[in-house]
Amino acid sequence: MPPLVRRSVAWQLGARRRGESRMTEETYLIDDREVVITQSWAVRCDGNGLSGHPVEYITLAPKGQAACKYCGRRFVHASTPEAERIRAEGQRAAA
Repeated sequence: MPPLVRRSVAWQLGARRRGESRMTEETYLIDDREVVITQSWAVRCDGNGLSGHPVEYITLAPKGQAACKYCGRRFVHASTPEAERIRAEGQRAAA
């Protein structure tokens, strides 16, 4: 596991132990593709349980976005200008 992912996972686990809530994720559909806006710089994708692929740990640094190599699900960091464009143009996916 890359160091950035390891630090992020450790921080998230520590936050849960302290009783803090999980980081929020917003999911949108753009051209029938799932795009997730997240506050984390390291994410985990398992195909959302439906397509079922091996777990992939993905870092969003340095560009602030990345895609899963198995299912193509895109992850975008909330601090990027791309996140604002997605919020404005995308259709919010049902939770």
